[in-house]
Amino acid sequence: MSQWLSYPHSFRLHSACPWSAALLPSLVTLIAMLAVMTTAPARADELDDLVTAQMQAHRVPGAAIAVVRQDRVLLRRDYGLANLETQTPVRPGTVFDLASVTKPFTATAIMLLVQDGKLHLDDPVSAWIADAPEAWKLITIRHLLSHTSGIRGGGWVEADGSPLLHITAQRHLKDFINSPLSFEPGHGAQYSDPGYLLLGMIIEKASGMPYRDFMQQRIFTPSGMGSTRIMDRREIVKDHASCYALRDGTIENDRRVWQHDLPSYFGMQSTANDLARWVILLNSGKPLDHALQQQMWQPTSLADGTQAKVDGELYGLGYFIHDIGAQRAVGHMGFHGSLCYYIPADQLGIIVLTNLDTDSGPHHQQIAMAIFQYLAAAGH
Repeated sequence: MSQWLSYPHSFRLHSACPWSAALLPSLVTLIAMLAVMTTAPARADELDDLVTAQMQAHRVPGAAIAVVRQDRVLLRRDYGLANLETQTPVRPGTVFDLASVTKPFTATAIMLLVQDGKLHLDDPVSAWIADAPEAWKLITIRHLLSHTSGIRGGGWVEADGSPLLHITAQRHLKDFINSPLSFEPGHGAQYSDPGYLLLGMIIEKASGMPYRDFMQQRIFTPSGMGSTRIMDRREIVKDHASCYALRDGTIENDRRVWQHDLPSYFGMQSTANDLARWVILLNSGKPLDHALQQQMWQPTSLADGTQAKVDGELYGLGYFIHDIGAQRAVGHMGFHGSLCYYIPADQLGIIVLTNLDTDSGPHHQQIAMAIFQYLAAAGH
């Protein structure tokens, strides 16, 4: 076993506390299997062996995992190293970059403003974004949430061929505001980071406060997510896991270190413990009214009556959706090797956080499958 995988730390909590779609059917099938099983005693080292085998196979430096059912965290484990240079192990409080796992939270912030009566899903974007081009006149907030606006994908801007070090919301907006739409709003689906930047701008205008402050006051603090924040590259974050990439067989530091003033499509930093608290909160029927939460978990319909698919998968409002028989799994993955999936009907959640980017492979999905393999075996 390599040195940086020689730290399987495990403990239990009690109550209160561009990705590959090819593996998702198997992953969600395992979620559905787990949903009807009871958790029986099993050797902890069996899970450690399964997870560390996947981490070794994919060169993953560190990982934190959690399984939540109803109001209990059934399983919490930490593995490997948060920082390879200092040989710091992943610990219970290790803070990971969530990347696009941020999107369901930004979508929740929009829905909270809907709940407050401060905006409506079918408001035109032009009502909230100053100088919106004529091409955007039919785009609504709902289109942005569901990636059906036609606004192009991408989101990492460059100037003169060199990555920018500091990107303001207005600079980012300038990068795509005059780009032609990929399709008429509501007539197609395309993953769009810029669409979620616009949602962050709308949150700021409708709430009257900075995006990061709104997220802290309305989502993180009320949810007990005390270690969760919106990324600021200038901030010193205690127990922050470094991010890595695998290039030509060599582990190197991730270079996506731009400072974004409004990272509403990728900027959350959190712990497995905090995300477990979030899932428990969802199980309690908060923070949204039931009807609004259910809207987020329904597949989006296009103008021709078909269901929108993003990267080949059904998409709701901030959530990918997978239906296996009567079971519905909803969730999101992120570029830094993170995922958080949830089965509403069974109040079951799975959380995998790593510090290796997904350009290096679908290791976060493989680790999730190893967890389900372990729990499925424990249920027999």
